[in-house]
Amino acid sequence: MNSYMKIIFLLAINACVLNAKSSPLLLISMDGFQAAKLHQFMNENPSSNFTQFYNKSLGADYMNPSEPSITFPNHLTLVTGLYPESHGIINNVIYDPNFDQKVKLAQSQDLKWWNLSEPIWYTAKKQGLKTGSSFWISNNVWPRQPDVFLSYNPNYDSFDRVDEIINWYRKFDLDFLCVYFDEPDSTGHKYGPDSKEYMEKIGYMDSVFGYLLKRLDDIGLFQKLNIILVSDHGMANFAPNHYVFIKDYVNTDLIDMDKSVFHVVSNIFPKSDDKLNELYEQMKKLPNMKSYKKSEIPKELNYSKSDRIGDIVSFSNEGYKLMDQVSTDNNRGAHGYASNLTSMRAIFMAHGPNIKPGRIEGFRNVNVYPLMCSLMNINCNPNNGSIAIFEPYIEKNSTNYKNESKLYVILAFLMAKLKIF
Repeated sequence: MNSYMKIIFLLAINACVLNAKSSPLLLISMDGFQAAKLHQFMNENPSSNFTQFYNKSLGADYMNPSEPSITFPNHLTLVTGLYPESHGIINNVIYDPNFDQKVKLAQSQDLKWWNLSEPIWYTAKKQGLKTGSSFWISNNVWPRQPDVFLSYNPNYDSFDRVDEIINWYRKFDLDFLCVYFDEPDSTGHKYGPDSKEYMEKIGYMDSVFGYLLKRLDDIGLFQKLNIILVSDHGMANFAPNHYVFIKDYVNTDLIDMDKSVFHVVSNIFPKSDDKLNELYEQMKKLPNMKSYKKSEIPKELNYSKSDRIGDIVSFSNEGYKLMDQVSTDNNRGAHGYASNLTSMRAIFMAHGPNIKPGRIEGFRNVNVYPLMCSLMNINCNPNNGSIAIFEPYIEKNSTNYKNESKLYVILAFLMAKLKIF
């Protein structure tokens, strides 16, 4: 085979390989975006970006978060397909008896807290895809960062971030990108989900989303991208007088306060094993709480199989929160409550060349991970999700396969014409 024939042969092979590549995938999360408020906004704003995108998408009325319906656990669930009890990020603050340490996860990039699971950007990267992440939780944990990433920075303007994302697509030809926005969660905490401020912030996020879609279209990428828009959880109303202070009801000498974590879902460790039963009897009497021994937590909550879960777990009723000290904040919104509550429901919509439009029933967020693996044609890690609900709506790369077949015909013709074999 002379040099000229070799070049033609290699170019044809390369064209076939490149054309068989899956469509790129963009995952977007808008923190604290309650599903009911999305539908209210779309009903009131029929020409909004959210409405137009939803009408052409595969959409769900809602998506159930995992327990607890808190930011860090659910963002790890979305990119691993694992319940928090399996990936180990069981709250925003955790104590691990194996390390005998407590950590605020927002302040730690130490792999030891995160290595019970593998995020999809690292899985895809190891399988040869180019990946990126903007602000997503744990994207800066070495050595499992994506090819390009931005760590969370609350002072970075959302529209400027969109411009940066577009630059990434131009420079790096990303196969997978996940993007996190901290709104409308921040506004929801401050004013509550029924406030005009929360709805106004949804309007702002609609503008950000519309700007992103326009910029993607400007560079000819929108029609080629599979886009999934989700939230991690919803938002519930909260009143400042709904704090329940542990010291008012329980002898705190029975509690190891250095290990225990108090929140909407509280993980409580006794001072010693022999104090467990006495402490549990007192905690059962907490108002507006449901407390369980770890071994007795209902199986359907999927919240008992981690060493980081306390010996006693207290689940707050909607609108309440267990505290170990007096709080001075005046927040009007909260989350972390039972994932089946209407207020905790998250959003889901998906659009792209491999996603058929339609409507599906509410589902658990562990199912997003196997969907993404399928769209990228990568091998999933073991997970708690199922792709079954999405299967009727997944369109394989039929256009690419057709073009690939044509290229093979051309290749065969060239090989015959040039008498390569």
